[in-house]
Amino acid sequence: MLRRSFLLAPLATILRARVAGHPRLFLDAEGFARLKEKISGTHAGIWARVKARADEICSQHPPRYQDHPPRSSSDEQNWQRPVGNAMPYLAMAYRLTGDTKYLAAAQAWALTSVGYEHWSVGYQQDSNLAAGHQSFGLGVLYDWLYDSLDSETRDTIRRHLIRHCNLIYQAAFSPTNRHMQWLLQNHLWVTITGLGAAALALAGEPDAGQQPLSWLELVREKYHGTEFGLWPDGTDHEGVPYWTYGAEYMLKWWHLASDLLGDHPTSPWWKQTGAYRLYMGLPRDSWTASNTIVDFADGPRSDYYGADHIMHRLAQLNRDGHAQWLAEELVKANAFHDEAGWLNLLWYDPSVPVVPPTNLPTLRHFDDLEIVSARSGWSG
Repeated sequence: MLRRSFLLAPLATILRARVAGHPRLFLDAEGFARLKEKISGTHAGIWARVKARADEICSQHPPRYQDHPPRSSSDEQNWQRPVGNAMPYLAMAYRLTGDTKYLAAAQAWALTSVGYEHWSVGYQQDSNLAAGHQSFGLGVLYDWLYDSLDSETRDTIRRHLIRHCNLIYQAAFSPTNRHMQWLLQNHLWVTITGLGAAALALAGEPDAGQQPLSWLELVREKYHGTEFGLWPDGTDHEGVPYWTYGAEYMLKWWHLASDLLGDHPTSPWWKQTGAYRLYMGLPRDSWTASNTIVDFADGPRSDYYGADHIMHRLAQLNRDGHAQWLAEELVKANAFHDEAGWLNLLWYDPSVPVVPPTNLPTLRHFDDLEIVSARSGWSG
């Protein structure tokens, strides 16, 4: 307890200096104003895809809990993941257009989410992947739409989000929740990124008290362990599809942590991991929506998430033209998955040039995981 109290004191000081008002996650009010200008120019194509996805979500009803009882679905209740994924799209569309259809849909999806009896059941009850997606989506929606939600809806979301976040936090100390101890595994990263985003959205809220500080300290501690253990060659032992899942959530966290906590990733993994995805790619001319990568471990032959937004972020962070090329080519080939395509609005940096990989060696040895990629050329 003394150790945790010692850690919380400087964190509280950091948050007081950096967290004031809403919105604050990824973008503040000025950031949204700048983004409104970009979607008429450099980001117009991205915005068209994001808006189309938001419109599609508006035409749907969020799934009802009673239609997916535990006896008819796995304990993980992963049918809830698309619910969490949908909410940032709706919140983003409303912030950029002011069209109330997006606000109404956002409120409907959020109230449905908090009305679910559990976010997973069994030994991982109210933690793991469903909880990560739900807490992240709700945290972003709550923050971005804070001043637009009616007071009853805002209070309902906040109350239930606090309850669920406490359950996720408690699960971290339960011996039955093994996924919360796996420092190099997507189950942990998804769960704690959701917890961290919700904590940053709720920090300073009167009825949240000091709880967000405890949640954030847990997230920082886990990610510190992850950074220490990541492979320096940029690889992922679960294969590329799960790499996209884990990398997306880690990138989300480090974006938020860099903006609001002054924390930054330290592992050399981040400089190398874009090359991992590039070299695991099949020849460009063979790509289809379900056939873009070499399959090993337990994944299919295509990315689970993106990978356009992931490569855009790596291009942005590392000034990596090869990553920028891969992101753009995946979009051209319609070989991407848009569960979190709204992140392209934040992570696409047009100042990074597109550099085809034709100047790269045709052989690469990833010497930590011991993978060799060899090809006759980069012509496609």
